[in-house]
Amino acid sequence: MLMATVILRPNRERPVLQRHPWVFSGAIAVVNGQPDPGAAVDVLSADREWLGRGFWSGRSQIQVRLACWDSDQPLDEHWLRAALQRAIQGRSELFAPGDNRACRLVFSEADQIPGLIVDRYGQFLALQISTQGMAVRRDMVVRILADLLQPQGIYERSDADTRAKEGLPIANGLLWGEAPPEELILAPAPFPGTPVDPPPLLIIPESGQKTGAYLDQVVNRARVAAYVRGADVLDCYCFSGGFSAYAARAGAARLTLLDTSVAALESARAMLHLAAADAPARLWLPMSRSNCALIVLPTVASM
Repeated sequence: MLMATVILRPNRERPVLQRHPWVFSGAIAVVNGQPDPGAAVDVLSADREWLGRGFWSGRSQIQVRLACWDSDQPLDEHWLRAALQRAIQGRSELFAPGDNRACRLVFSEADQIPGLIVDRYGQFLALQISTQGMAVRRDMVVRILADLLQPQGIYERSDADTRAKEGLPIANGLLWGEAPPEELILAPAPFPGTPVDPPPLLIIPESGQKTGAYLDQVVNRARVAAYVRGADVLDCYCFSGGFSAYAARAGAARLTLLDTSVAALESARAMLHLAAADAPARLWLPMSRSNCALIVLPTVASM
């Protein structure tokens, strides 16, 4: 079966040449063929010059997610295994087999695997899939990860709102091996230059933010710790309190955590307890919604 080709409008090839991974519908002149959702397609310039290869999603405004700029490389299982191996090897210093650290192993477009997040929570892996290309290859992803990492279990937390834009339903649940416990307490992966010992993470696989914790922000939490000694910290929309836990470890004088979710604030309370926070903390749940918020920042000169 011939691969469908996506022909761009004139002068719309520059982002692809610069390896931007998204091709929006407005850049497309014509599609030759009838690609199925998630099928591999070739992207050509208006002059029919081959530019890249990616995954088709006709219902999305981002109709092609590019994954390859080598015309000789098919987007098959060999490609996917090599891409996953490369991503995992690049983060090999963040974990060791058998340890209880939490870290991100695969980061979607950053690893040229568009639409796939893989987080490691000790002996469990969590997947979040947000594109048609990865949705139709989910079983292949699970099979490869199980072979490469031999986890205790692999579960899915694909419940982001963006899935609807791809025409995908919410998908949560166990995919392979054993289900994780209701709660996990793990050490975040270490990062150079962190001024404090990282506090433990409380992960709630079934309902925690993103795949169970907000691993996107681990580095930022560590960076914030360098600025908060002796400070009175206001942590807005704190969710599970990760930033405040680092601030407490770094010597913040007082903490105020704000969120609209009772469950989030209970998780934050548990995180502060795990961090052995000495600073007095106030957890605040607004009782009503405001329709106007005023946040006045100081001038640069006074900061």
